[in-house]
Amino acid sequence: MNTEKKEGVDFRWVGIPFITLLVACGGGSGNDSNPPDTAGSTQNTLKGSVFASAIDGASCEVTDSIGNVVSDPFTTSVDGSYSVILPSDRRAEDLIVECSGGTFTDEATGLTNRTAGFMAAHIAGGTANAGNTIHVTPSSTIVHDLISQHGKTAMEATALFTDAFGFSPDYTTAPTDASAPAHGAGPASLLSGLRAATFSQLANDLGLLSTAQFSLFSALAADLSDGTLDGHNASGAITIDGTSTELPVDIQNRFVRALVNFRNGRDASGLANSTIGILPFAKTAMTDNYKIDYLPGMHTAVNGKTEFTLKISDHNDTAQTGLAVSIKPKMNMDGMVHGTAFNGTCDESATTGEYGCTVYYLMPSIMMNDRSMGFWELKVMVSGHDGEHVFFHPSVTMAMGDTAQVRLKGRDDKISSSINHEADNGTGNDHDGNTMHAAVRNHPEDDNTGGMTNETEARTYYLFKNALTGMTGNHSFEFFIAAKENMMHYPGVSAGTTLNSGDMDYELSIVTMSVEVSTDAINWVTATDHGGHGHSGQWVANNIDGLTDGTEAVLYVRLVVEGEQKTTDGATPNALPATNDANNHYAKFIVTPGGSGMSM
Repeated sequence: MNTEKKEGVDFRWVGIPFITLLVACGGGSGNDSNPPDTAGSTQNTLKGSVFASAIDGASCEVTDSIGNVVSDPFTTSVDGSYSVILPSDRRAEDLIVECSGGTFTDEATGLTNRTAGFMAAHIAGGTANAGNTIHVTPSSTIVHDLISQHGKTAMEATALFTDAFGFSPDYTTAPTDASAPAHGAGPASLLSGLRAATFSQLANDLGLLSTAQFSLFSALAADLSDGTLDGHNASGAITIDGTSTELPVDIQNRFVRALVNFRNGRDASGLANSTIGILPFAKTAMTDNYKIDYLPGMHTAVNGKTEFTLKISDHNDTAQTGLAVSIKPKMNMDGMVHGTAFNGTCDESATTGEYGCTVYYLMPSIMMNDRSMGFWELKVMVSGHDGEHVFFHPSVTMAMGDTAQVRLKGRDDKISSSINHEADNGTGNDHDGNTMHAAVRNHPEDDNTGGMTNETEARTYYLFKNALTGMTGNHSFEFFIAAKENMMHYPGVSAGTTLNSGDMDYELSIVTMSVEVSTDAINWVTATDHGGHGHSGQWVANNIDGLTDGTEAVLYVRLVVEGEQKTTDGATPNALPATNDANNHYAKFIVTPGGSGMSM
């Protein structure tokens, strides 16, 4: 059994309950009784599968942590399943299921009768509330290598894996082939299978043969051994055994893209985007000529204004200057995709090779208790639409503290309803030529009129807080205003903006626009349009009285476009008193001026 894996192994790990094993009465292979072993103690059955996808005919055994075999050899069935008897006097020990060989069908390519390599899983013993089912997967194999080859404890190995790949391994759930799920497979099995298939897709994306993914598992563990999944460890670059391929420095980003690529390809799991978990936010990505690093701003990505920097260098880490850098964010929810407001171009800063970018996220991707709403996809383009590009997947959280965004609606100001507005052009691609996600491919996306219906909706105006500066008695409030054209377009709005340009039914040319700010909804300060000083949609109201540093207060914002006052509900302005909570005349920002960074 793969003696290479055991040479020079330092098992400096403790029996922490990493994967637990319950000693269950009852035998496998159709036996209903529990025959005694040679020492007269009760024997116990361990069941599970070996999966990458299901591996038929894998040769397996169970060993202890120093390599002593504690089971008879056993072989997996056509569905990858196995059953083996373990002596009960070994149940308190940390044990290892080791398998190699057999054949499988590669999920990413559909190729059949591929020869499998080494796979393994560790079982932490000595616990009373453990399970008797262990599934050997790509995840368990990477964790095994971190423990057996790189001296990590089970707890350390699990933490490293979870941080790098965005999910905690669960080897008690039976995976099913995500490209051809078993009938009746539940969500947990589908998700486990999808995660296994992602490693198959990653191997394919790296140009490896499907059989080389088993060497890839070892390379990923070697990479993680120094704590970071970045293509290197303490010894330098890592070459995948049996190939001439080195792990790229953006291997974490490649893993995330492999998940997306599989979803756009052979994924038949039917899992919704909100059920696949929170994607790891890999902050380095490579193009043919550039290395692009995402550098967070003052805070991580949040629902509302998010500033960040893109550091762009060549493959030798030489900063690249004078580039045309643009971005395009997109949210992948369940059954639909949509865009958000953003500054399309990123401005080069005083630091050579660094480009400042701003996105105004309409919604978080992560809600309370780490519940996913889907995932954001940030496309970064160098030298325009047809240039080199990469994707990042920021985890966008809920904004805390001051109000990050508010919304007002028109009445006669209408747009085509967003129903069915996300159009597939018939090729499975969006208008940028990017493949769409399997879960949303039946929802058309078009930038202009494709997928439109005869239904209409009130146009929504989004107001995002930029900053609140100044001092008591004299504050300035800076904010950004965007308007919805369709599900993908939310351009900034200033006087001179034309919305839905060229659309004979919904075009709106904005000649006059009034924006006012107040602390009492009675006395108003006119905001100035700064759209001509950078990116369209930037507004600022100066000389605001009535705010006290350190004290929470309300800022009211009133918006009139082409003579129509926008309201919170899209109805006619009501006759309620100015400060009545049901007054629909204005949006309300809760602010705390002079706070420790909360005002910005």
